Amino acid sequence: MKAHWFPLILFLILIILITIDGIIGYQKRKSEDEAITAFLKAEPVDTVWRGWNQYQIPTYSDSGKLIWYGRELIANTSYYLGPKGIVSHITNGMNCQNCHLDAGTVPYGNNFGKTYSTYPQFRARNNNIQSVYDRINDCLERSLNGKPMDSSTHEMQAMYAYIQWLGNDVPKGDAPGGTGIPKLK
Repeated sequence: MKAHWFPLILFLILIILITIDGIIGYQKRKSEDEAITAFLKAEPVDTVWRGWNQYQIPTYSDSGKLIWYGRELIANTSYYLGPKGIVSHITNGMNCQNCHLDAGTVPYGNNFGKTYSTYPQFRARNNNIQSVYDRINDCLERSLNGKPMDSSTHEMQAMYAYIQWLGNDVPKGDAPGGTGIPKLK
């Protein structure tokens, strides 16, 4: 008779162990699911500046049309201002977005996120305080091997309006993450 009890007791112990393991596994999985749900509901902490999408430009107003034109000038500089430009012939055929990726909206892509909030500023290269207009002309002359534009031209006003619009939500003097070019080690 004792021989018949041993398999039964062994079977019961096995059932108890499997049940305990299942309960513990369920509780662990439930707490992990709750942690994941809480994580997904939490607001993300994002410290990297991201530029506005071009389709967020308010093109229904005159200022919006100027902003749109500024973006066009930065994205397609050569078409408007290049050697065969339809507006002027003052640059070497490159586009501003060759350096300022996606018209200056990409994080860490030499963007315009902090430009409006940090200018005017002293620039050691020029040993002078530069405005946004001066900085645009600096790019036109140095990077695009071109000629400067007067700050009162429609094109300069459009580029300025676009840069201002991109940095509108950045507090004066602030440089959010992703607005510079990372230093390589």
